Amino acid sequence: MKRIFLLLTIFTLSNELKAQSAENDWQKLALKEKPQTLISDNGVKKPKTYIFNEIGFIIQKKNECLCGGQENTIDYIYTPDNKLMEKTTTVGTQITEKIKYTIASNGEVTENYIVGQESMEGEMSTYDPSQITEIKKDIHGNLTQEIIKYPNDNKIQITEKRYLYDKRKNWIQMDTFFKGIDETVLHKKETIKRKIKYF
Repeated sequence: MKRIFLLLTIFTLSNELKAQSAENDWQKLALKEKPQTLISDNGVKKPKTYIFNEIGFIIQKKNECLCGGQENTIDYIYTPDNKLMEKTTTVGTQITEKIKYTIASNGEVTENYIVGQESMEGEMSTYDPSQITEIKKDIHGNLTQEIIKYPNDNKIQITEKRYLYDKRKNWIQMDTFFKGIDETVLHKKETIKRKIKYF
């Protein structure tokens, strides 16, 4: 299990580092047009806020993590050629992590922890190799239905998402419905509303 977690962590990190210059952050968020700000609110936790630069990269995230209910901010600084140079995480008024990135001539990226340290802690979920996942998306590429079938137990888990879109074809409201493996009907799990301000 540790090996799977390690491979997943390495894969995620390498994709994150490779994606720094491959496409803009707004494209990675599946937005159809470049925003200036995006606020995502599920009505329960503090709204997540993303602030973008003119190029389309995120320069600040607010309330990305739970962090004990405290305000938290992640600030990003880029080189003139749009490579990630520095990332600073602040919880409350305390800087909890500061990473400087160095890019070698061959394109290899190295993380240098100035504050905090690299951690590979996290909860591992169990995986049933016999499970079958079916996914449906709408014409905008957003997930509308995920059905997970567990043939060994003859059980099904369903997640459905319904969207409201703005004129630029970005979703501004997402309602999520869920039916667990031991439940018989879908029930509303959450509603997330987004406010998007464009350049």
